Amino acid sequence: MRSTAGETTAELVLALEVAEAAGDLLLDYATRDVRKRHKSGRELVSEADFAAQRLIVDAIREAFPSDGVIAEESIRVVGRPESGRRWFVDPLDGTTNFLKGQSRWGTSIAFYDGEAGAMGVVTCPPRGETYYASIGGGAYLGEETLTCSDVGHLADTVVASGFPYDFSKGSNLEEWTAITPQVLTVRCLGAAALDLCDVASGRSDAFWEQGLGLWDTAAGIVIAAESGALVTDMEGVVLAEPSCDVIVANPLLHRKVLTCLRSGSAEIPVVARS
Repeated sequence: MRSTAGETTAELVLALEVAEAAGDLLLDYATRDVRKRHKSGRELVSEADFAAQRLIVDAIREAFPSDGVIAEESIRVVGRPESGRRWFVDPLDGTTNFLKGQSRWGTSIAFYDGEAGAMGVVTCPPRGETYYASIGGGAYLGEETLTCSDVGHLADTVVASGFPYDFSKGSNLEEWTAITPQVLTVRCLGAAALDLCDVASGRSDAFWEQGLGLWDTAAGIVIAAESGALVTDMEGVVLAEPSCDVIVANPLLHRKVLTCLRSGSAEIPVVARS
């Protein structure tokens, strides 16, 4: 367990422990007939989501009662805004996969402390995988150091993305149409936090999506960035905070992917956030 300057922080220790506990709880729910409902449009939520969220948020509130918490299932704990200490929690990323008996789902927990840094933990309990990273401390899958791929040609690129549940806010179809003929394949696997970790591990070469929740991206973008990937918004601005719109790719590919998604316009420069 590593963080900035190679040290272990109390926040990272807590996130790893509570993510493991949430994973055990969710694996138990996966053996049951779980109650579910539509929470908005086509998006599903289940009793497992709420149970895992209660476990995680209660642990954070007990350990760090003044911190802010933003969790997917309608929890917004303000904490002390002046402190800048915020947690982002997705208790069950990939709920539809979970409910259909598929193995691509997990938990995402991130902590941001203003200018002091950030850390993220993403788990995939069915595969027994735990990804984690802190700014300046590297990215890891268990004890394995993660490095993003070095694929440089679009024709060799494996890309992941997804579609929003609410198409009234944008469909992502134009971007799929623009990039699909240019790359090796585009995959829609149904769990954005794990898609970001796939870029970090080199299982995928790039990922983009729009209209996500901040809890979807907060942990994964830290892990991807610490693996060496370039993490920006859809305008090419490097992200230092969670965003609902992201493009993540290795540095050789990022500008090519960004340009392709913008329908073949002139290459768009990547710029640091001011």
